[in-house]
Amino acid sequence: MENVEGQKFVFPDIYQFPPFFTKQVNERTWKAQCTSWIDLILSYCEHYKIWTLDLDRTRSSTQDTSTPHGEIDGELFRNPSINRGLNIEVIREIFRQMVDQGRGEWDKGESTDLVDYSDSYIKGNKTSGKETTLLVYFKSPQEWANVITDWIDRSGQNGTVFTLYELSYGELVEGEPFYSIHPAILRRVVDILVQRGKAALMTGDGNRIAGVKIL
Repeated sequence: MENVEGQKFVFPDIYQFPPFFTKQVNERTWKAQCTSWIDLILSYCEHYKIWTLDLDRTRSSTQDTSTPHGEIDGELFRNPSINRGLNIEVIREIFRQMVDQGRGEWDKGESTDLVDYSDSYIKGNKTSGKETTLLVYFKSPQEWANVITDWIDRSGQNGTVFTLYELSYGELVEGEPFYSIHPAILRRVVDILVQRGKAALMTGDGNRIAGVKIL
């Protein structure tokens, strides 16, 4: 499948190697295999801007089939050309390794205080709070903070107030690498910008975030 720019993801050669889809018994071999899987997952998700991976997400449960969403039974984890697929428990183990390495984080379903996101959007991104949905850090929150800081300096947005929705879906950020960023990831990035003195939170009723002022 192709991304929004029409560029199809190119899988590495190891994707055509049947043993790649079976957890290797030897610990050293498994460690190398897991590293290769993590590299593949991060590259694939960055290519298609897949911000989360869900162990419950299948092709039949995905409404938008125009682009890949990292479905468990989709092309990322299953290669029909060699009739091989990764077992869901192995996928879970790889996800846990990603969390341990700081390349992902379990989405616990906590409130992101996004007062400006539509109810339907928040509902569509709501999780059960269990270890099923992984926030994918093909860039870490710190790296995303650097990207947004570069955009601020380049576009001269100092002193501007943005809603969180505008920072992820506004016209000014369209075409930027962080466009469409998942709200839970954006919330972590904003916290880093505040800590760095690059932004200040503006709160509304119930101490929920009403906007972000760029400093």
